[in-house]
Amino acid sequence: MTDNFSHKELIVEFVNASEGLSIEEVMPDGQITIHQTEDSNKIVINEFKIEKVLVRKDSEGKTFLQVNFDNNEKILLTSRLVGFKPSPKFGLQMKKLPKIVTTPDLLNV
Repeated sequence: MTDNFSHKELIVEFVNASEGLSIEEVMPDGQITIHQTEDSNKIVINEFKIEKVLVRKDSEGKTFLQVNFDNNEKILLTSRLVGFKPSPKFGLQMKKLPKIVTTPDLLNV
């Protein structure tokens, strides 16, 4: 699932095989909309701003994707959730959050 795929193909294939994410839309301009079933949130990414996609395994051996963007931001795509580094916001208790969070994590803080 790595060498012969474009970033877009790798992401679409992974999401389509996942249990909690789905591809809502892939646009010719490079926009990919991913829907997260857990809370119905969506994320839109631009394939032309992706620097690298890494296929990784967590401590339980489950595969996930690390998507690195050209602005040094990154997201993690697991079989159920999209993970990201939270931005500091007024009222958000950053000390209570892990380094990488999901939207359900933010709702519980």
